[in-house]
Amino acid sequence: MKRIAALFAFGLFASTVPVYAVPFTWTISGTADAGSHADAIDITGLGYVLHLSTDSATPDGNSFADFGTWSQLVASIDIDTLGTRALGNFTFIEQFSSATSDRLRIRGPNGGPESVLQLPLGTIGDPDFLSLWGPVFTLGVGGNLTVSDPGIPNAPFQLFDADTAASPIRVQTTEVPEPATLALVGIGLGLAAIRRRTRPTA
Repeated sequence: MKRIAALFAFGLFASTVPVYAVPFTWTISGTADAGSHADAIDITGLGYVLHLSTDSATPDGNSFADFGTWSQLVASIDIDTLGTRALGNFTFIEQFSSATSDRLRIRGPNGGPESVLQLPLGTIGDPDFLSLWGPVFTLGVGGNLTVSDPGIPNAPFQLFDADTAASPIRVQTTEVPEPATLALVGIGLGLAAIRRRTRPTA
């Protein structure tokens, strides 16, 4: 039991530590206000989960209170009832603080439209570093998520989700565990379960 508590405490500590040079994913989810999937399938009213991944996790190099990563962000989106679709690589994602909120700026495939999502102030911690945060809902004070992928050579994809108080957008960042780490965690949990089963009862 003590070991499990120690692992839990370590997990909480690790979630606040800046992450460097590891696979990293932003997850953005909501309900589409408008859009179309392959073959012009209407996705209005369908839930979505957008995943943006990068291996770049070094401190931001400029003097501003922001963190940005540019070019070759691997992207995919899950659409309710339609499955997962790979998207063209996103141009950039940038997280920064303003006087009133933390923000994400995202530009879609092939230099597509830019999206700005406002988060509660203090959500992302030190924005000069790529830190784990969320899940959290946007403030719903304007802005939107827009994905416009021409889909060359595949069918195009369009999604628009207005960020409103009635329908905020959910966002978070996560570190992608390495396969070896996942295997060790699984082995540890398995041994703990076996030990508990074999412990003599009073």
